[in-house]
Amino acid sequence: MHHDHADHSPSEDHSQDEPRPGCPVPGWVNVIFRGLFLFVERRPPQLGSVGYIEVVIPDLGSEHVYRAGNFLAEETLQRRGMPDPYFLSGVKDGNETFDDKANIVLDGFDYDPQAPGVYARLVVPKPSEIISLRPTGSFQTLFDGTSKIHGHTTNSVHVLRYAADDLCKVSLGGHPAPLTPFCYHGQHFANLHVISEPDHSLNAPHTVHGFHALIGLIPKLRTSVELVPGFQTTVKPCTEIYPDKGFAGIETSTLAELHHCLTETGKRWRWSQAGEHCNPISASPPFSCAPLIMDGS
Repeated sequence: MHHDHADHSPSEDHSQDEPRPGCPVPGWVNVIFRGLFLFVERRPPQLGSVGYIEVVIPDLGSEHVYRAGNFLAEETLQRRGMPDPYFLSGVKDGNETFDDKANIVLDGFDYDPQAPGVYARLVVPKPSEIISLRPTGSFQTLFDGTSKIHGHTTNSVHVLRYAADDLCKVSLGGHPAPLTPFCYHGQHFANLHVISEPDHSLNAPHTVHGFHALIGLIPKLRTSVELVPGFQTTVKPCTEIYPDKGFAGIETSTLAELHHCLTETGKRWRWSQAGEHCNPISASPPFSCAPLIMDGS
């Protein structure tokens, strides 16, 4: 991945020229998934179909918040049954798949559409590009019937990128949060953040609880994988900026990290120092939820 630090330093002016309302704004959409999801890649047998991706959000109750929208202005996703998913519309189909060398991708499994414990489901087209960021530490299991989890790492943030003829017409059907296009260095973008994670620090059992909530959706895995009790996944920070892609490392932060950042920013705003920036990276690495990916073909 190319990161141009020389021409786009974090201290430069990042002013944004908003597209004129009502005009077609071609550009790129970054759908940034942060937290606990089950991604299921579907490849229908129809001739000419590139397939799609189902994104299943496990229900972690009050341990998680579920939001989508503009960065730092995400709005709550309402609980929806499996037959009534959210659809991403207004983007062009791609043909990219998840990198099975950088992520835990399980073949030959599928989730139970009747399983309890689902908060919501999203259906999105195959993207033109997938950028996986913030790798976890190695998973430690008591037993692993897949041979793909124990000792392996994955990524906690996935950016699915789509071309769009008009960013003003991109939406997550059924979710009212607006998506605001912006211009950066002559290119137009819209970044849709989808969140399924804690909005506060949690204790050690949360990682195990979240992982087994995912496993519980997949009948063949319910008795095949068990994490070591007390196991925690820490994630590496992402401080780069991706000017040619339209997003920055801070947009991959966990909500717990952003709370730290916003607390410090709030102190500055209180005394009208609104132009100052803060670093969300805390002294100790954050704990994060780890999504799973399945090849549903």
